[in-house]
Amino acid sequence: MLTDESRSHPMVSYLEVGLAGAVDLDCLAAALPAAYARHPLMAARIVPRWGRSPLWEPVATLPPLAVVTDPNRHLVPQGDEFLDLTASPGCRAAIETRGETSRILLFVHHACADALGMVAFVVDWLNAYGRAKGSGGDVPPELPPPDLDRLRSRADLAGVRSPHSFAERMEKVRKILHKARPKPLAGAVGNPVPVTPPGHCIRTLTAEEFQELQARSRAVGMTINDRLACAMLRTVLRWQEEHGPVDPRDLYRLIIPISRRTAEDRDLPACNKISYKFLARTAEAIRRPDLDAKVHEELDFLRRHRLQIVNVLKMINRFQRLRLTRWLLPPTKCFATAVLSNIGDVASVFSDRLPTRDGVWETAGLRVTSLACAPPRRPLTHNTVVAIGYGGTLTLSSRGDGRGLSYAATERFLGMLTGELVGAGS
Repeated sequence: MLTDESRSHPMVSYLEVGLAGAVDLDCLAAALPAAYARHPLMAARIVPRWGRSPLWEPVATLPPLAVVTDPNRHLVPQGDEFLDLTASPGCRAAIETRGETSRILLFVHHACADALGMVAFVVDWLNAYGRAKGSGGDVPPELPPPDLDRLRSRADLAGVRSPHSFAERMEKVRKILHKARPKPLAGAVGNPVPVTPPGHCIRTLTAEEFQELQARSRAVGMTINDRLACAMLRTVLRWQEEHGPVDPRDLYRLIIPISRRTAEDRDLPACNKISYKFLARTAEAIRRPDLDAKVHEELDFLRRHRLQIVNVLKMINRFQRLRLTRWLLPPTKCFATAVLSNIGDVASVFSDRLPTRDGVWETAGLRVTSLACAPPRRPLTHNTVVAIGYGGTLTLSSRGDGRGLSYAATERFLGMLTGELVGAGS
């Protein structure tokens, strides 16, 4: 996360949380330190150590809550989003209110938290806010202490052994990094353009569309994640065809973040505990009628054999400690066409931390109406999409900040993806 970032493409994300109801800003600001206490990486800086993993050191002054009246003035400017974690913590919290509606904007370095960790931080923050307000029937429960021991051992991969030989593993890495050359997404701008931060493009399925998608997926033994991956591949190909000729041999690769959390990580504080699946297909393979079955087979194997992901992560960790990451992943090389991240049904995951009604969190007169975010991207990965299950439906979000596609192009791509997903198998 630190060695593979640049000032033009920093490893940062916004989490955008929509709220309905009157917010007590003083109480919300007073509750923020409780969230930092439960998630210490969000209020820490990094102390580098040559040849070894860096140390995290708590900062003396916690980042405060910013009240936004002008997003272009009070939020981090797009051209200045690089966060130097050796100098300051990697979290900024802000809130923008407009009458009875508000939005929380959490700006976080990816080394401090993945998407699920960012959601956990906001949930615990609202839990502290709800308990401080302490009225009505929607007061959240008191939370158990954070499991700091699990946080300290989050990257421990000791004892993990691969069934493949060293030569086989190196050939796999060589193929991913050098042999296979995926095509970048066409039509990219390549530079930040003025949009109101954070510049999320958002599409939410209706409850009926989501229920139909679930039913169609179950009928053929597929998961929503399988459907998303197939829809993303088909959308990428359609996008390329609209922007010029496509060779049947052209390769397109998706990076699919995979959580390494287990049931024992229930109270794990916010951190980045993910690895990656590389899903690659040629244009010819995407056009084949057996794409759904083949992708399901590949992802199902992954779900049953997570060991493979962990072993790739061990090798990546070694590259990072030897400072080889920039050599292996230069910014001039397209490593992936796009990123697709599905963080699941977060309302059910955190249902014991906030009162939930109809799949939506409610506390102290506030109702969380929406969630959106997008992971960071490398220079030639021009689109990243996050899927979040919440409120009995599915929301897709992508950031149209011009580092890849423009805002208008991102809106169009996301619309094409939603249409492909909703129409899948119909």
